[in-house]
Amino acid sequence: MPGGAAASPGHSIVVTGYGPPAHEALAAAVEKAQAADRLAPVTVVVPSNYVGLGARRALARRRGIAAVGFATPYRLAGMLGAAMTAAAGRRP
Repeated sequence: MPGGAAASPGHSIVVTGYGPPAHEALAAAVEKAQAADRLAPVTVVVPSNYVGLGARRALARRRGIAAVGFATPYRLAGMLGAAMTAAAGRRP
């Protein structure tokens, strides 16, 4: 779905072009996610730590980055897996 967005409860996927259009889409998505509470946690999944650094800097220039985290898919899987493992009473 190029140029569009898909959503499920609490999640969204936005497909956009590279560079400024991506920065604008990211700022809009974060603003929408934090509309009711500017300190609501938001996690942005990025393909690499370098992309995360660039996205963090671009977002900071536009609106600030309070409560916005950036994670690679590998790191996100680790965070989710650790929570599920701990909930089952096991150590990660």
